[in-house]
Amino acid sequence: MVKAIRLAPVNFIPSGDCEASGWGHLNTTHTVSTQLQQVRLTVVSQAVCNRSYINAFLHNVTPRMICAGERGKGACTGDSGGPLVCDGYLAGIVSWGNQPCAQAGFPTVFSRVATETDWLSSV
Repeated sequence: MVKAIRLAPVNFIPSGDCEASGWGHLNTTHTVSTQLQQVRLTVVSQAVCNRSYINAFLHNVTPRMICAGERGKGACTGDSGGPLVCDGYLAGIVSWGNQPCAQAGFPTVFSRVATETDWLSSV
């Protein structure tokens, strides 16, 4: 069954496990899936995520972002724009991460839907 998903409320703070899905690369050989893939990802705190990326890319993970993933699990090239679903809400949208994908210490970074819920509801 296909149905619309609820947008995360303005003050929604995801925690624990969430689910991401997409048709992006499955591994470092850049194999692309012909079937929709789904993975359960653990949310990583803003502070931990920021420390992960500050030295690698010299920019900050902002409060408008959510980080989730662990070694061997994460979104990859081709998954951009895909959903991060937490507690039945669209909490995030795949934005960026480290290459190669799903490395230990480099979670996937998602745009935080809750920061734009009012705008999304108005369009």
